[in-house]
Amino acid sequence: MTAATSSRSTKSRPHRVGRRAAILMGVAAIAFATAQAPASASASQCADNRLCAWSDANYSSIFTAYTASAPALGGDDNRFDSLWNRNSVSWYVYVDAYNRGAKYCVRPGYSVSNLGDWFGLHDQISSVQKLGSTSCGTATPIGSYKGS
Repeated sequence: MTAATSSRSTKSRPHRVGRRAAILMGVAAIAFATAQAPASASASQCADNRLCAWSDANYSSIFTAYTASAPALGGDDNRFDSLWNRNSVSWYVYVDAYNRGAKYCVRPGYSVSNLGDWFGLHDQISSVQKLGSTSCGTATPIGSYKGS
């Protein structure tokens, strides 16, 4: 190995290390941003201005919150069994990804403690859409008023 080759490889290592560190930090940030609550989840962790969802009835188990529409739920696809809309606008929930299939509406302040009690929707939600108003349009409303 020549001196020129040796110095070139030494100079490129800090660049590679920096790039790797940036990638790892990015992955960690994504993991933190999409982190889900532990099994001790409850309705009390649903903050304002969110559509909150839990994997089990009565607002328990794995918790996820949405502030914007999600046309595909990824790892949360067909996982939810309870919902609470803490927004000032309605949300559609669909049984198929990309806002397709049967759609149901969760009005502001409304919640569903057991989706299985509403048209058998237990573990059937595949996409969510935040609306710009309180209207449910042609969608079937689900849930009962819990408050916002």
